[in-house]
Amino acid sequence: MSLRLPPKLKPGAGLRAVLRSLAMQAKRDVERMADHPEQRIHSLRTSMKKFRSLLRLADAWTAKLQKKALRERIRILKDEMAGSRDETVIYKTVEKVLGEKSVRRLGLKCPRTASAATAPLSLLMTADELVVLTETLAWDKVGVGKLRERWKDSLGDARQARQEARHSGVAHDFHMWRKRVKDIWYQSAALDRLGKKIGAVGKDAKKLSEVLGEEHDLTMVLEAVKKLTPDEKATLENARGRLRDRAFALAKDARI
Repeated sequence: MSLRLPPKLKPGAGLRAVLRSLAMQAKRDVERMADHPEQRIHSLRTSMKKFRSLLRLADAWTAKLQKKALRERIRILKDEMAGSRDETVIYKTVEKVLGEKSVRRLGLKCPRTASAATAPLSLLMTADELVVLTETLAWDKVGVGKLRERWKDSLGDARQARQEARHSGVAHDFHMWRKRVKDIWYQSAALDRLGKKIGAVGKDAKKLSEVLGEEHDLTMVLEAVKKLTPDEKATLENARGRLRDRAFALAKDARI
């Protein structure tokens, strides 16, 4: 679905409308989880990441208890069935980087043989609650200028996260950098009507996010798979290093 703010609504109201659409998409994914569970889980997690990033745009105008309630439901919806998704990512990453021989030796489960997932009733209740909470957001007075300023703050956060990842080199900081880059990607998609620069930065952030996503997949394998041989581990670490170098180069060119 498009994240672009509806042109006929005031900016704050438009942002609320986009979040409501994301909440409704999450509800549909939970209801239809048994139908193509891998795709539904991916869609659910993606919707919640977008929701979280856009919520940050209006963070200053959202009541503290309201933010806490929203974030808790986002966390549950994003993470409740993450295990199935992570298993798929690990399998596909090992297959791509190390090959079928390593997949068989490590005894990884092919995602195509995974049983259909059915979402628990509590997850559907959480999705319903998110829809209701979204409809209560009082953002009608949030204007263009305020959203632009918050977007600039997010860009500064992404640059700071990049510096921390470069300085430390640890997986956690790269993961945090990826989150802040996703914020820029999704927020730019929502606000691209507000200026050409916003749209251009958003396109660069999308490319950078995809590279950091591949880096994160390799980190997931290195941390989760305990029976890697020294050669397999070295191959994964070298691939990850190349992706990190590419990410820093992209970020420098895009000034993100």
